[in-house]
Amino acid sequence: FNPDAVHVHLARAALLGATAAKNLAVPVCSNTHNLIELGDFNAVDHFITPTIRLLNYLIEAGVADQRITHIPHFTAPRPYHKQHGSHTVRFVAVGRLVEKKGYAVLLDAFAELINQGIDANLLLAGDGPQRAALEQQAQRLELQQHVEFAGWVDDPHDAFADKDVFVLPSLFEPFGIVVLEAMAAGLPIVTSNSDGPLEILNESCAWFSEIGDANSLSAALLAAAADDQLREQKGLAAHQRLLEHYSADVMLPRYCALYTALAAGCARD
Repeated sequence: FNPDAVHVHLARAALLGATAAKNLAVPVCSNTHNLIELGDFNAVDHFITPTIRLLNYLIEAGVADQRITHIPHFTAPRPYHKQHGSHTVRFVAVGRLVEKKGYAVLLDAFAELINQGIDANLLLAGDGPQRAALEQQAQRLELQQHVEFAGWVDDPHDAFADKDVFVLPSLFEPFGIVVLEAMAAGLPIVTSNSDGPLEILNESCAWFSEIGDANSLSAALLAAAADDQLREQKGLAAHQRLLEHYSADVMLPRYCALYTALAAGCARD
């Protein structure tokens, strides 16, 4: 193929693909999706960080700032989901069912919402090692009539259909690409104030809660459930923010400029 540059993602690709490219004197850039171990990225010439938090992490770890470019992740806009107008408020969460995603906290918070008499349901789309424990938790909280476990979905957009609010209760979230998918569908968002969502979102399109705090999350869910008009406004704002800051049309030229600089040797010093 004789590439002018190679772009890798995550540690395995950096260890294998970047090393192979370096042996052929082909410049390599790599996205950082989390707080990486730099030893896995010795063959990488240039780093791409989706958040300023991850950019600062690399600088603090000793990477020269001229070897780092900040380019957020992006997604393609989808058809805007207008609020369906049903009396029941429909929440949706999409992700791997693992501890750091905070779904146990979400179930506790959602139970409090139901106990306050709110007519709501929750779709949990995704699979993972915590699924059985989460299903048992939902039964203990008597949420069987309000919470559905959908299992793995190939396209998050399928889970967003006819929903009112997207929820991201993560205990740790370096970015949160699924947030962009929800914005692309025009859903307002309830999120923990973890690193990625704090950079991607603002009060115009989201409600924020404290990390790992079921009471704080329940209050945010209640605020979202209480105001149909505000949900509509925040959904529109989320969709517009996606178009302006996190769409392919905005980001692809930035990637192309980086590839050009990398191939010319300008991004390798």
